[in-house]
Amino acid sequence: MTPEERLALAFRLGDEDLASFRATHGLDRPTAIRLLERRRQATRRPSACMERIIG
Repeated sequence: MTPEERLALAFRLGDEDLASFRATHGLDRPTAIRLLERRRQATRRPSACMERIIG
């Protein structure tokens, strides 16, 4: 696959996953995106560098 084809596939799969998540949970697109972003942020580890700067 060319790089363009791989990108197109990645975006298509992401759109399909989002549609599936929305259908499963009965959400509109903006709400589903916001919920997934919150979940992703909740699982992030704090940066050791930022801990030293602000901590």
